[in-house]
Amino acid sequence: SNNATLTASANSASTPKAQTIAVNTTDGVRGVVMQTLDLKSTIGDSNLTDVRVYVKTDSVTTSAPTALYLYDGSTLLSSASVTVASGSGTVNFQNLDVAIAKDTTKTLTVKADFPSTAVGVASTTILTSGAETNTTMFETADGSSKEVTISSAITGNDVHLYADSAPIWTLVSANAVGSAGVVSVASSSITGTIVLNVKANGGTLTKP
Repeated sequence: SNNATLTASANSASTPKAQTIAVNTTDGVRGVVMQTLDLKSTIGDSNLTDVRVYVKTDSVTTSAPTALYLYDGSTLLSSASVTVASGSGTVNFQNLDVAIAKDTTKTLTVKADFPSTAVGVASTTILTSGAETNTTMFETADGSSKEVTISSAITGNDVHLYADSAPIWTLVSANAVGSAGVVSVASSSITGTIVLNVKANGGTLTKP
C-alpha cells in the first residue's frame, strides 16, 4: 500500500511561451500564468502534500512577484507571499490535499501577482528531486510520506514585465521552401518566411 510513485513533469502544451506583459502602474497585474506541471500516480493512489517553487528574476526587487498561487484548474489550492533576495526566492506550498488516483494525471498551474512597480524578467522552476530532497512530497495510501519523482527541472518560460505598455507578439504563419543542389554542385538554398503580429497593449508604441 506504500509502493505508489508520483512523477512530476512539465506540461509543455499549457505552459505559456516567453511572454511580454504591460504592468498597470496603479494596480499591477494579477494571476499571470507562470507554468503548468503534470503529476502522474502509478502503482497506487497518491496524495500530493507539498510543492516547492523557485522564483528567478533578473534583479533583486523590480521584477519580483508579490505572491504565488497553486491552482488545480480553477480551484485555488494554496497561495504564499514571495521574498526575493539576490534575484531568487523560494515558495513552499504546504499542507496540500490533492488526491491523484492510480494511473491518472493531475495538471497544476503556478500563477503570480506582480506589483505596480514591476519591470524586468521573472520565471518559476520546480527543481529535480536529486537537487532538492524532502521538498515536493506526497503520501501513499497508508499515510507514508514519499518524495515526488522529478527527473528534469520543470521550468516556466520568461515573463518580461513592462511599465504601462508592452508589445504582445503572436505568430501568424511560418513556412520554408527548399531548393536542392544538383549533382557535383555543393549548394542548396532555403527561403523562409515568418509573419508576426504585434499588438500595443496598455499604450501607444512606436516602431523603431
